[in-house]
Amino acid sequence: MPLYKADLKVEHDAISFRAVQRFFDSLCSDLAVPAREKLDMELAIEEGVMYLLEAASGTDAACQPIDISMEFDNSSITITMLSPCRPFDHGSLPQYDPGSAAADEAESSARGLGSFLMFKKLDSVQWRYIEKTGMQLSMHKMLPAAVRERGPKGPARPESAADFSGALSIRRLKTEKEALAVSICAYDVYKYAYKDVVYYPAQLLEDNLSGKMLSMIAIDEAGKVIGHYALVKNAPQDRIGELGAAFVRPEFRKHNIFMQLCDAMHESFDGLGLDGVFSLSVTSHASTQKHSERTGRKTTGIRLASAPAVFVEGAKPGERVTSVVNYRQLSRRPIKTIYIPGRYKDMVLSAYGDIGVDIRQGLAGEEPAGSVLQGVSCKNDFVWKRSSIEVYGGPNSQGKLQAYFELALEQKMASIVLAVDLENPDAPQIVECAAGLGFFYSGVMPECLKGGRDALHMQYLNGETVDASKMILYTDSAKRIMDFIMREAPHAFKNGEPR
Repeated sequence: MPLYKADLKVEHDAISFRAVQRFFDSLCSDLAVPAREKLDMELAIEEGVMYLLEAASGTDAACQPIDISMEFDNSSITITMLSPCRPFDHGSLPQYDPGSAAADEAESSARGLGSFLMFKKLDSVQWRYIEKTGMQLSMHKMLPAAVRERGPKGPARPESAADFSGALSIRRLKTEKEALAVSICAYDVYKYAYKDVVYYPAQLLEDNLSGKMLSMIAIDEAGKVIGHYALVKNAPQDRIGELGAAFVRPEFRKHNIFMQLCDAMHESFDGLGLDGVFSLSVTSHASTQKHSERTGRKTTGIRLASAPAVFVEGAKPGERVTSVVNYRQLSRRPIKTIYIPGRYKDMVLSAYGDIGVDIRQGLAGEEPAGSVLQGVSCKNDFVWKRSSIEVYGGPNSQGKLQAYFELALEQKMASIVLAVDLENPDAPQIVECAAGLGFFYSGVMPECLKGGRDALHMQYLNGETVDASKMILYTDSAKRIMDFIMREAPHAFKNGEPR
């Protein structure tokens, strides 16, 4: 591994070689590169850049930058330059003749001196034409002694949890500075692998001010955000929201901050006009499932391999996480007519029973009492490789579902989640069509579709399988749902049974 590596892009301009030399000089000072070797490489930088400038002069290549790479290790320096210039025969470059000393030949004999010194002072100089790319110059210089070892790159993360600046408070996000502090916290915990919503401070603040989002933060007196927990809606006027975007700095997780954020969020529900809230809890540990149960959210579904496991400690690259879906009804609602697919009748009825919501079972062929929505829509998340399809029914809805499904397969979506409108008499036929495509049961989600309509969720795994033995299921309803899915879709599992 190199001690230090830098990649630069510089313009085809005489200013460039002086700028690169100064940058190189600064690196050599910090790494204690001996003076003679530093000067040899500075000469080589000047000559190399000038040759590439001449080759690009008067052509379109002069508008494109030169790529320069510098690499330092314990015993050598390597500099590589690549210019998108016209190819040239480097063997025909002017050759310096040190034996010629005649005064009248002084000027001509000095031609090629730079190239001569490059080959003499360095251990390796290689010109190479890279087809359809340009000319590359690689220069290598051995060092008489090891350069200085560097310390850790960047500041070390704090290991101690006792590092608050003053008192810690739990409150709603209200300012631009607080929004930026949330983005900083998310980066420190997950780099840029978490949900997009927390990485755009201006949008985060706007969503909070508009009512589309409510961010609860744990923040100290210096303005450092320690943790974040949010209620997120598709639109400000929606009456159902998702609880999530939850993270706490690892060094502070023993302070019960997550629970404080959750409790503060739940205390704010009364003034928000919500009909219901839902959340997803990963099955790799039981703590968030226990908290959902404690705060009245009941498990109504399970989503297999629905997201990358970027926020699960110890997960391997490429692994995906399975989540249980938890729902809590916050308001009293009129009894709805639900058209239950026969194959899932017992599961759907038990889900409504778990959350304490009364329904009326619709009969085949009857006219619905209320409005009927029609259409099919699809949203693709190419970062998380997940496709979400909503089917409301109507003419050719099954054909459109199949078209969206086939497109998701072509786009290599790992997980496809299907939501079928249970308030539409077409629901049983649509579910049978989906089952024929390979979809299987996921769960029930009240109020989640347009107009607050209830949905039956189904799922499809595209080349993914899950290891049930690694799952921890806390509630009886979660275990019941998983048992049903394992019987319906055994091909989706590697081995074992969930704990």
